[in-house]
Order: sequence, then C-alpha cells, then structure tokens
Amino acid sequence: MNRKRSYFLNNISFRHKLLYYSLLLSIVPILILGAVSSYIASMSMQKEVDRHHQILLQHLQRQIDDFYREADRVSVQLATQESVVQAMRLGPSMAHYEETRAAIDEVARMRASAPFPYDVSLVFTSFDMVYSNLYGLVPLSDFPLSGESGVVDPDPIGSTLLYPERAAERNEIVLVRPVPVFTTPSYGSIVLHVPIDALIRQLEQFQTGSGRELYIVDRHGRVIADNVVDESKRAAFFPPDAFERSAYASADGTAYRLSSLDSELSDWSFVALTPESQLTDKSKRIQIVTAWMALALALVWGLIAFLGSRRLYSPIKRLFQRVSQQTQTQAHEPSSKDLVAVEAYIQRMEKQNKDLQQQWNSNLPHIQENLLLGLLWGVTSEEEFLKHPGAGGLLQRRKYCVGVVEWDDSSSFRRRFGERDRALFMFAFRKIVEELCVEYSTPDIAITIASPNPEQIALIVGTDGEPERVAASFEPLAKQMREIVQKYLKNTITVTFSATRIGIGAIPGLYQEARSLLEFRMLLGPNLTISHRDIERSAPLLERQWIRELKNIATAAALAQTERAREELDAFVEALPARITDVQTARGLLSYFIGELAHQLHEIGADANDIFEENLYQRISRFHTVYEAAAWLREEVFPAIASRLREERDEKSRIDQVLQYIHAHFETDLSLQQLADIARLSPTQLSRMFKEVTGVPYADYLIAYRMEKAKYWLEHSDLPIKTIAERLRYTTVQNFTRIFKQVVGVPPAQYRRTLRGA
Repeated sequence: MNRKRSYFLNNISFRHKLLYYSLLLSIVPILILGAVSSYIASMSMQKEVDRHHQILLQHLQRQIDDFYREADRVSVQLATQESVVQAMRLGPSMAHYEETRAAIDEVARMRASAPFPYDVSLVFTSFDMVYSNLYGLVPLSDFPLSGESGVVDPDPIGSTLLYPERAAERNEIVLVRPVPVFTTPSYGSIVLHVPIDALIRQLEQFQTGSGRELYIVDRHGRVIADNVVDESKRAAFFPPDAFERSAYASADGTAYRLSSLDSELSDWSFVALTPESQLTDKSKRIQIVTAWMALALALVWGLIAFLGSRRLYSPIKRLFQRVSQQTQTQAHEPSSKDLVAVEAYIQRMEKQNKDLQQQWNSNLPHIQENLLLGLLWGVTSEEEFLKHPGAGGLLQRRKYCVGVVEWDDSSSFRRRFGERDRALFMFAFRKIVEELCVEYSTPDIAITIASPNPEQIALIVGTDGEPERVAASFEPLAKQMREIVQKYLKNTITVTFSATRIGIGAIPGLYQEARSLLEFRMLLGPNLTISHRDIERSAPLLERQWIRELKNIATAAALAQTERAREELDAFVEALPARITDVQTARGLLSYFIGELAHQLHEIGADANDIFEENLYQRISRFHTVYEAAAWLREEVFPAIASRLREERDEKSRIDQVLQYIHAHFETDLSLQQLADIARLSPTQLSRMFKEVTGVPYADYLIAYRMEKAKYWLEHSDLPIKTIAERLRYTTVQNFTRIFKQVVGVPPAQYRRTLRGA
C-alpha cells in the first residue's frame, strides 16, 4: 500500500500536486477555523455579556455618582449661604422677618439656577418649625419627614441620603445637611427633596438594547429607580443576598443574567439584567452565521487556490521549458524528477549572481572613482550622480568644500624618473593622502578622494556643521601632507581648498575654484596651502590695492550701484595687462571677485544661488579672455543683482504703505481687496508679499493689531466691552470675546479685572 502511494506521488504531475496542495492548504484551515470560531464565540458570549454589563454599570455608576455630587454640592451651597445660616440661627419670627425673607429668596434663586429640579425644606430644630416651598411654614410635628432619623438630628460631618418609606410614596429621595456645616450643635438642617424622575431620566440616557433592564436599589434591596417600561415585568425588590449568589436570577419563570455594582458615594447598588433566552438565540445565530461564512470562504479560497495554482504553474512551466532548452531535453509536463534539474539550474544562476556580485564589489572603487571624476569635471549632474547605483555611501553631507593636492614641478619630475618609477611615486603619493584623510575624518567631517590626473588628487570634504570647522581641519591636514611628501618622497606639493557651499551640485564649481587657486603658485611659490583668505595677505606680488579695488567693485554691485560697479570694473580690466602678464592669474583674481561678490550679497541678506540659475564659477571659467568675463559681469551679473534688490525694496515699500493704512483705519472694515487696490497689486500678490515681509499672514496681523488696541483700551479706559467690539468691527460681543481669548489667553472682562486689581 505504501509502495503504491509512493508511486502515485512520484509520478503525478507537478501541476496536479500544486492544485491538490493548494486546495488542501486553503480549505481545511478555514473549515477548522470556522468550527473553532463558532465554539469560541458561543463560549465567550457569557463573558461578553458580563463585560458589557460591567461597562454599562460603570458608566451608570459614574453618572449617578456625578448626580449625587451635584446634589451634595447644592446642599453645601445652601448650608453655607450667610442669609440661610443667619435665618436658621434667629428662627422664623416676625421680629426677624427680613432675615427669614432673605433666606427664602436665596433658596428660590438657587432652585431657579439648579441643573435639576428639587424642593427645599429648612428645619428650624431649635424652634420646632419647618419652612418648605412645598408646605410653607409648618410646625415640625406636621412635617412629613419629622419622624425620619437624620432629619431633626443630622450628621454634623457631611450629608445624609435618605430613602424613607414615606419618601417612596412621594416618589422622591431626600438629602439632609446640617446648618451650619461642620459645627455642633447645629441650628437646624436643610432638606433637599429630589424627584425620582431625575434618576429615571439619568437611566433613560443609556441605550441598553432590547430586553436589558437597569435598576438602582438601596441597601435593603428596595428598587429606587429603573428603566423598565412594562409595569408587569418590573422587579420591586431584590433580596439582600441576591448579589452574593450565582450570576443568574429568575423572575416570573424567566431566567436572567445578573450583574451588579456598588456606588462609591452612597449605599446604593446598580443592577443590570439580560434575559437568558436572548443569549441563547444570539449564540445559535452566531454559530449559523459562522458556519455559512466558513463555507463561503472555503468555496472562495478553493476557487482562488484553483486559479492561483494555474497562475503559479505558468512561470514554473516556462522555467522548465528554458531548462529543457539549456539541457537539450524534450519538453514535457514536469514531474518531480524534472524539478531536480530546475533546482540545479537555479543553483547555477545563484552561483553566477554571486560571482557577478564579487566582480561588482571588486570594481566598485574604480566605478566610484570615475563617478566622482565626472562630478568634478561637471560631466555628471547631481541627479545622475544620485541615481547611479555606485553612488551609495558617497557624499551624504549637506555642505561641501573641494581641495586639490598637486605635485610641484611636474616637468622636472618626469625628466628625472622613468614611467615605472613615476607610477610607484604616484602610488605612494596617493596612499599618503588616503591614510591622512582617514585619520582626519570625524563624525562631522567626511573626506572623499579622486585623482583627475596622476599628479593631482581632489579632496571632497563634506560636513553638516559650520564652514569654519572645515577650514580648521583642512589646514593642519594640508600641512602634514606637505611635510610627509617632502620628507619621504623628496618633492613638494601645493594644496588649495575652495570655499564651502551647499549641495552636491556646487562641487564642479568648487573644484574649478580650487584648481584656479593653483595658478597663484606662480606668484606665491610652491609648497604652500592656498585659500581665498590667503590671497589677500599672501605675498607682495598680489598688491593689496588690487584686492581693495575688487572689494569695492563687489560692494558697489551688491548695493545695486550698477554704474559705479561698471566704471570701476572697466578701469580695473584696462589696468590689468600692465600689472600682470599671466592670464591664469587674471582668472584667479576674477574667481576671487566672484567669491567676494557672493560674500557681499550674503552680508545684506541675499543669496547668489537665488539670483543666478547657473554656478558663477562654472560660467566664468568658460570665458577665453578677461574682457569676455568683464562684459558678462557688466551686462548680465550687475543688472540682475540690481533688479533683484529693487524688487525686494519695492515689495517692502508697498507693504509699509499697507501697514500704515491698517494702523490708521483699523476701526473700519478692511478687506484684502481694498488693501490690494491701495498697493496696486492683486489680492494674491499682496497676500504673498505681506507674509514674506512681515512673516505672518494678513488676517493674523490684523487680528493681532486689533487685539493690541483692545488690550490698551481695556487697561487705560472705561469703554464698555461692547463699544470696544463695535469699534474693532466685530458684529457681536461673543465673537470678539472668543477671538480675544484665543489671542490673549483670557476673556476681556477678566483681563480688565486682572489689570485693575493689580
């Protein structure tokens, strides 16, 4: 038998195996899950009902206890009123009519403003008299509650909650508090008569569902209130031990599920009843629904398994056909033995992928080197660089500075050494630079290197910190590079580094800037570290007068003094051939001028990157003559700066005009369209410019300004709040109060009281 089953499994097609297993794994778990779910749902129904009872009773407990606290608070307010205490002490007589009348008026006032209806009785214990809004002024012996414990001799510490037999006949509960509170002996007591209807309304707020009943009972088991509509089904009494027995109860032949919860503030209990028949019906319905759902899911998943197995089989069949072509076997329906060949084919593919990955890893440094070189030369854009798979882990900082390390006197070096020796020297040169860059790299500064040519190494320094930290790290690194190369390789190098800019897109321009600084070796000499800051103070050949002239031109351009900048630039360019004969030096001076111009713009709050789309260093490096570069500066750069600064000044002038109008007419209806007409702008333009100049939207600014005026009037004048609201163009006092509270934090009336009280 086992041999036949094994033979069947080995020779059945893979497509049928996939179908059978898919059906088995799809349908059987659903059927099992359906049966288990039905059983669990049936067993957990009772727990769910008990949990729902407890939640319902907890809500009821909080609501009734809040109701009790509110009634107790009312009794405290009455018992502490000076007029009530004075009347209770003096007694109800014509000699003290004014005191008694004041107490009665105070009781009427508080009853009128109470959150729930109640009646009040003042028990003058010392005078055997009772005043009640129900009975008037009557002797204590005629008072219906005179025989109840706690009415004549109340608890001196707090209030007493009564539910006497006669109160039940009157359909009310009674709350008694001594007057005055916390004092013995007392002058008398205050009795609050609260209708049972107030409790019933609290119960009616709960959606208990069909058949569920709620009761409030006292410690004797008497029902105080309930939500039962059918009088014939209402329970009038619960035995005191009903809550200590089983969670089931029976009444009139009907079984109930019972849950109870005691009040935290009184001796009441809250009871919830649910008919047992409802639970049984729900359990059966859940079982039936669960069974149908399980059957429906089984059918759906069976269909999905059938269709899915066919879809899953298609790629496997294509893969087997490809393997058959690779192994030159005849294509047929794949069996288990054929899948072994597929597995072997996949293993070969995995090995080939592993070999390709190893080749990629071994070639990755060269790929990254070429990628960095393309970025430095401007051949690769920032977008292309970031999308390249080899860029992972490179240049992940926000700001960048580019340094160039170049071999001095390369022509003499080539004459002295052969090609092989030069290669060894360059290899050692690069290793020195690499090791020092690793040593000087920190969590805040990352250094990446690339070799544009064998005798030059570019350092891309990335940081998220301040540019000064880059310069502070670069200078000792450059010094140590020069010392080690001179000591061990018996040659000198020059190190230059550019300014620091934001973004990868600035790197080509920074590289050109650093390369242009190499030209100053002709004026400053070899074996130096050169930066922009060094140009001004480096050597007497770079006359300070040149630097001052370039600074003056940059200052004039940054101040939008276009004509002055043009005249001074023309004079500088005309005198340049008589001062220097090296065109590269002239390019270096112009590169310095670009940097100084960007610095001057930054000082006045402008940014060259916002004014010009193209990098200025890249643009100026493409000119063949100094005169072409000067013409470009005169005709394009200076006018563009002046135009941008004029726009910003015009925007500020228009907004200042709008602000002056707001300050002068804030007591009128001001619309954005009205202000836009004054500024000769569209509402959209005004809204944008207003926020750019002031930093806040127009509506927020107007509200804040009006609230400042309101604060001033509230503090320094006696203007009514209604008048202030009308002057500030608010239609209602409520609207003004709401806005004032949102802005200031307190209502206007409280704000005025606080200032006047201070």
